[in-house]
Amino acid sequence: MNEKTILKDELLNMLAEIADQLEDLENILEANLAKARQNATDNHLENLKDCENKITALERKIDKKQTSDEEMYLSNGLNRKKGLKLELGF
Repeated sequence: MNEKTILKDELLNMLAEIADQLEDLENILEANLAKARQNATDNHLENLKDCENKITALERKIDKKQTSDEEMYLSNGLNRKKGLKLELGF
């Protein structure tokens, strides 16, 4: 009987130690996952900024081209409407 009690105590101690190790592991994993989430968010924001800069550069290039075209038409005495008018016909 005394031997069974000792085995139960040893088993309880081992289980308590395993539980403590699992808690430590959980804390470490949570910290690492939080860091990974932050890194992913930072990378995503950086990619969005790059896209925004590229789009802005393209918009400026288009505006510059349109302005250049308008000046060319005006200098040649041509009157060009901005935009395109579409009509539906049958």
